[in-house]
Amino acid sequence: MRIGILGQGLAGTALAWHAHWAGYEVHLFDRGQQDGASWVAAGLVNPIVLKRKRLVHEAHHHVIAMDAFYARVANELSTSLFFPGPVHELLPDTASVRAWEDLGLEASFAPFIGPLYDLPHPALQGQALGEVLQSRRLRVPHYLTASRDFFAVQHHVHGGAVDTLTVANGQICIQGQLVDACVLAEGYPGTWTETFFGPLPFAPTRGEGLRISWVGDALHQAIHKNMFLLPDGDNHYQAGSTYAWDHITSGPTQAAREEILVKLQGWFSQDVRVVDHWVGIRPTMQDRQPRWGWHPDYPQLGFLNGLGSRGALTSPLLGGMWPQRGRPYSHKTRTWLRNKNWVLARWLPHIPDNWDASCPYSSGDTDLNPKTTPPLDTLGIFPGKWIEVSAVNQTWGKDLQMVGRTL
Repeated sequence: MRIGILGQGLAGTALAWHAHWAGYEVHLFDRGQQDGASWVAAGLVNPIVLKRKRLVHEAHHHVIAMDAFYARVANELSTSLFFPGPVHELLPDTASVRAWEDLGLEASFAPFIGPLYDLPHPALQGQALGEVLQSRRLRVPHYLTASRDFFAVQHHVHGGAVDTLTVANGQICIQGQLVDACVLAEGYPGTWTETFFGPLPFAPTRGEGLRISWVGDALHQAIHKNMFLLPDGDNHYQAGSTYAWDHITSGPTQAAREEILVKLQGWFSQDVRVVDHWVGIRPTMQDRQPRWGWHPDYPQLGFLNGLGSRGALTSPLLGGMWPQRGRPYSHKTRTWLRNKNWVLARWLPHIPDNWDASCPYSSGDTDLNPKTTPPLDTLGIFPGKWIEVSAVNQTWGKDLQMVGRTL
């Protein structure tokens, strides 16, 4: 089966790897220009939104899927994909240290709140560093470039812009190349996605960041306060990034440069030199939730979009969904991440005996009874596939997820 994937950012690359492992013939269509949002992304894999001290939605699911995904990719490519070390939160005073420790007492945060450390650099101003467990930083350009090279050899990579995409007679033609199915992973503005699926609820954000250096002691830890300071490993660092919702397509601005430097000087007193100034457009949605699905009239045409600033964390799990089931996309359908009726079959190799027989679940169009049906794998539902729980069973859906995490 020939799979076409339009776009080779974080979403498209994850889709391509999952298609490769599923045994499909992959055709990647991408301009090959390293100026998209994914290419300038910091690559932070962070289960906590540090600014607001809340968890990324379904953080546990994403972390486990991500670990397995990147380990398998690294093994295929025979390379390291991550910078060393976790992310740390800079805690400015005693009160913030106490708040960090209290956060670790909450059951949902406990797996991610790590120990405290002394400040590792003389220019850092604060009380301590709090480690974010299970966090890290993906070497995004390296990951994307190495993946592209792999697919150019093992499969097919088509460069240049896509000017033609047609669907007819059960096949899709992209730039003259026939494929049996296609997933659009364009990011913003999603031209071909909106052509076939209609307007998406985009709320794109422009992010700007600086690449800086300094003379003096090196910093080896990834630090967050009101922005990130991230070592690149070559005596250069990434600082940023900003968030703006206006002038989306404009280039780097002096205002953003000054904002970053002022914030940085508030907690890092080192004199720095600006080496580069970059800008990218995050493909965020109005509700900050991703969108994916298959076309109601062309079931072989799907899309994945809206990963925002969390693509390094969320793309491994999201990219693994689309080969598993053909869920039609609807503007009225809540996305799976917002809907507690969606659960991971990967957590449920067999149906627990103590499930209430009055609570059905469905796979595709078939209603099943969890008390009387055989193990999921005998039904063609394998680890990594998805089960849709009836909308009337909200409580059961939540209980199901809780049971799954303990298996």
